[in-house]
Amino acid sequence: MQFKEASGLDYFFIPVFAIAIVISFSHKSIGSHFFDNKVTGYLAKYSLSLYLCHYFYAENLHYLLPAGYNNQQAMAVYLILSFTTALIVMLFSDILRKHYKDIKGFAKKLLVKST
Repeated sequence: MQFKEASGLDYFFIPVFAIAIVISFSHKSIGSHFFDNKVTGYLAKYSLSLYLCHYFYAENLHYLLPAGYNNQQAMAVYLILSFTTALIVMLFSDILRKHYKDIKGFAKKLLVKST
């Protein structure tokens, strides 16, 4: 997507990225012990939440904001809303994951008719 037309470098970078992905998930690389901790796990969860949440604001922010906002103000609002929403989604999903069995049992009792 960086270049409008395919480049000869595409045939070089695709295998390089494939090898890098295999090495990074194999837990056999030099720095693998450095990335196996709670901080990187938290950042990975937050990164996914941010990736999933930012698109709504990127596409619809001009509908949500008043007309008087300039680009810098709109970008500030976009960043604050995206990061805040991602944090809320991540925390909510952690709560759901933690209490999944309780919620599943409650929903089953609520939705399944006992005979």
